[in-house]
Amino acid sequence: MKSSDLLATVTEAIGADHLCDRCKHRNCEAALEDVTVHRKLFDADAAMRKAGITSKKCDCFLFLTGGRNQKLLFVPIELKSGKAKVGDVVKQIQASADFVASKCTRVLRNNWHKTKFVPLLVYRSSSSTRQFIQFRQLGVKFLGQESIVRPVRSGDARGLASKLPDDFRRVLTS
Repeated sequence: MKSSDLLATVTEAIGADHLCDRCKHRNCEAALEDVTVHRKLFDADAAMRKAGITSKKCDCFLFLTGGRNQKLLFVPIELKSGKAKVGDVVKQIQASADFVASKCTRVLRNNWHKTKFVPLLVYRSSSSTRQFIQFRQLGVKFLGQESIVRPVRSGDARGLASKLPDDFRRVLTS
């Protein structure tokens, strides 16, 4: 499946009315300047609320396509302007990953082996080193893959691309 087809199928599953151009909450923002092509960004809170899900959820879903094998990358993003509680962040991202897995079964069923998963916490206030160690100990599961939540500072000049797998980073910078 071509990149445009993958993203169109994801957009149809989640809802085009939930597309957004910025991932921002209060004074915390995910720097997406370096992620301009082959992407779809969704307001996760609105999409899940419309589906009747009132539990904790992350703020945005970012989907990217690229690489030689037309892989799909799913990046749930949680924004924290204050102190981030590790357990809460993991629960929010897990609930969001479960939602995406249920909504996008058609595209994921055909491309599950080509789908990568990178959950991110974008934080504004300084968190302790102990908190970041805790994130490395708690995984979030998506399509049988377990991944740790990667922290990135709000306004980081390197942006989100620095936290993505190499094959996606190359697509974004070429």
